[in-house]
Parts: sequence; structure tokens; C-alpha cells
Amino acid sequence: MVGGYGYIKMMEDIERNFYDYIRKPSLSLLHIFLGGFSLCASFSPSRDCMWGIQNFIERKYLGGQRTTRHYLEIINSHHFCEKEAFYKYFELFKEFLKEKNNSPSTISSEINLPPETNDPFKGLTLDEIYYWTLGYMRIRPGVYFLDVPCIRNLEAFLSGFHICATKNKLTFNPHQDFDLFVKKRYGYDESGNEFDALSKHHTSEEAFHEFFKLLGEFLTDNDKGRCKELYDLRSRKRE
Repeated sequence: MVGGYGYIKMMEDIERNFYDYIRKPSLSLLHIFLGGFSLCASFSPSRDCMWGIQNFIERKYLGGQRTTRHYLEIINSHHFCEKEAFYKYFELFKEFLKEKNNSPSTISSEINLPPETNDPFKGLTLDEIYYWTLGYMRIRPGVYFLDVPCIRNLEAFLSGFHICATKNKLTFNPHQDFDLFVKKRYGYDESGNEFDALSKHHTSEEAFHEFFKLLGEFLTDNDKGRCKELYDLRSRKRE
């Protein structure tokens, strides 16, 4: 996927118009969005060469001290609010690229990733990986979201996954009618998506759990492949 849509091109687009990706300038939402994007990107032949950004941020904020905290968490903890941290990140991102003698508009370095020898997704389609992940997310949301389960966090993660697949023209065809299924359930006839419909009728945490309940119902009636099977399997798995 040489010349594909990777991390750097995506950052350029988000800086120009964050609303289309995460709705508001929030570094925490960007972090979650990148989780979904990165999961999908890991099944692409190549990715942007971003090695070193963790060390760069540690050097900027911690004097080079190593930490297990993600570089976006480090930035967030040193600024007054999410919005301030969000815009600061883009300043640092450009500085990082400049330090590597690149620029956001011209960088083309990519790396080929070796296949994982113990890949739990081996043999699965991207659609099946998507529903496998949702099944696990249903019972272990803390793996993906550090705070209380929130419908907008879920939206950001899934948006990242979808955008990576779409921009890179990957074979990815999740059930397109789920949003209509949710809107019909609530009689929601406004512009918006299934997350908006759920948010209108539930608290953020309630909407998060209701999403998975409705998804299970939808897959029972509409899935004729392995997606429902994998979703249920991961929803029950407790190890």
C-alpha cells in the first residue's frame, strides 16, 4: 500500500477539519480515534514510519525520562484543557516531523511490517476482525477506554477503523443498515447516525451498553456469515 492513507495524511486532514473525524477538538477523543485507525492499519501492507514520536514527547515534557504512558496522555496531562492539548499536539507533531527532516505534505517513508507469528486474527476477514473486536469491547471496555464507557468514545474508535479502511480501499463491508435499524427502533428521523439516536434517549454510559445490545439483535436477524458467531464468542470469553 505504498502511498496509502496513513497516520501523517490523516493528521493533516484532522487538523483542517476535526469535526468530520472526532466532532470536537479533544486530545482524548483523538487518542481513541487513533486506536481504531491503528487497529485497521495494522492489517494494511505498510504504514507511515512514525518510530520515535514517543521518545520525542518524553524528551519534550519529561526530560527524556521513559514512561509507560502513551505520548498523547503525556501531552494531555500537561495542559489546562482538552482543547488546548489538542492544538498543542499538532504543533509538536510538525516539530517532530521537521526534526526528522520531513514535512507533513511531502513525507513518504513507510515501513513494511513482518507478519505476526501468533496473530489471533489470522485467517479472518477485516469484517470478522471488526465484529470480533466489538465482542471483546462489549465485555472489556476498559481495554479500549480508560474512563467510564461512553458512546462518543465508541463512535470515535469505530470512526477511526472505518476511515482507515475506506481511505485505503481495504475490503471492508460491515452491515450498512445497522444505523437505520437503531434509528427505526427509536423513531429517530433527524439527521445524524446511530450514536446520535442512542445519545438522545440514554445517558452516555447507558447508550454505550445499549449499542451492543442492539448490535447483537441486529446480527441475529441479518448476519449470514461468521460475524455474529465471532461477536458472540468474544462477548462470552472471559479469560
